[in-house]
Amino acid sequence: MPWYCLKVKPRNELKVNSFIQKKKIETFLPLVTTIKYYSDRKKKILVPLIPGYVFVFGDEQERRLAIKMTPGAIHYLKFKTRYALVKPEEIENIKIMLREPEKVKIEKDAIQKGDPVKIKSGVFSGLSGEIQEVRGNFKLLIRIEEIGIAMSVELNPSDIQLQ
Repeated sequence: MPWYCLKVKPRNELKVNSFIQKKKIETFLPLVTTIKYYSDRKKKILVPLIPGYVFVFGDEQERRLAIKMTPGAIHYLKFKTRYALVKPEEIENIKIMLREPEKVKIEKDAIQKGDPVKIKSGVFSGLSGEIQEVRGNFKLLIRIEEIGIAMSVELNPSDIQLQ
C-alpha cells in the first residue's frame, strides 16, 4: 500500500492528523521542536517539518475515508493525472533524518545537475549557465552558455537563482 500526501489548511496539521488517526488510518506527521520567542519568555513548541502536509497510508478506500469529513483537509497532491505516491523508503528516510532534527533543513530550491541558473549576487552577478556538478556546499561547476566553456566557480548557494 502506498503513502499519499494530503494538503491541509495552514496550521491545521496536528488537528487533521489526529482526526484521521481516530478513523484508525495510519498517518505520518514529521514534527520538529523549535523555540518561539514572546515578549516576556521563550517556549519550545512542536511544528511540522513540512508545513501544510500530512502523509496518509492506506488503500483507495482508506485514502477516501481519511479526507472525508475531516476539517482542515483540502486535497491530495497529484502528479500529472494521478495521486502522488510517496514510497515507504522515502517515509523511512524522513524518520531516520528526524533522529537529529536540528540538522534537517527543507530546501526550497534544490539545485541539481542540468538546472539552468543565473547568479543573482556577488562579483559574478548576472552570469547565467547550467549546473554541471555540485561539489560540497560551495563549489559549483557551471557551463557558461555565452562563451561556450565550462569553469569551476566557488559560490555560496544563496547567490544562485534557478531559472
